[in-house]
Formats: sequence, structure tokens, C-alpha cells
Amino acid sequence: MINADLGFEEIADGNRIIMDFINLNKEDKMGGFRNLYDNKNFPEPFFHSSMNWIMPVLDKIERMGFDTLIVRRREKGVVYYSCKIKKEDSTLDYVANTMATFKVTAIWHACIKFCSMPEHKELNTVKLKTT
Repeated sequence: MINADLGFEEIADGNRIIMDFINLNKEDKMGGFRNLYDNKNFPEPFFHSSMNWIMPVLDKIERMGFDTLIVRRREKGVVYYSCKIKKEDSTLDYVANTMATFKVTAIWHACIKFCSMPEHKELNTVKLKTT
């Protein structure tokens, strides 16, 4: 499934950022995390279009000490989803705050924004949990 909100280059770049964050090499054929990414039928990552792929990444972010919030709202007959990430117990602004017409896209964009920040790469000691 290709999301109409996304372009092919944006998908490739965003998935590469997430792969770096979870320490998954393309050469692993998605087998770095057996229970989720060990399917030889997927030569490319599907973080951008599969809740099964992106939710473990969001879970890892939460286990790093960040709160996440996914909101669905309707404006003028159109449904929008937003995904927000902020430091636990913080009144500061959100680290990531994204909106899209697909839930998976909103989460994917928030994860990319989070994973791209250098200070979060340094905190990246939590292992990805896929079960």
C-alpha cells in the first residue's frame, strides 16, 4: 500500500532514518528482529504503511522516557490524525507534533522527526521490542 500523502523519495529517506534508529541494516533482509521483520517477502521496510512495523518503534520511544499521544479528529467532514511525542512529566512543547490523513502516516512522521534529532540518537540504548 502506497500512501497518497507520501512520495517515493520521502518514503525511502524516512524509512532509512528509522532503520538507523533501530539499528536495522537493509542487508539483514528485515531479519534483525525475528518476530516482526524476518519475512523474506519484504525486501524494503514498510514503516510508512504498516502499523505492525511502526508501532514497535513508537513503543521504543515510549520506553526511552517519552509520552506519546495519537489523536483522531474530524474537521469539515475530513478525518485527521495527529501524533505527538514529548518528554515524560514535561510541560515543555512537544518534541514531535505531526498531522496526516492516515494514522500510520502521522505516527511515521512523528517517529522520523524524533529519530532525526541528534540528542535522541544519544539516548538510543533501549532495544526494539517486537513481541
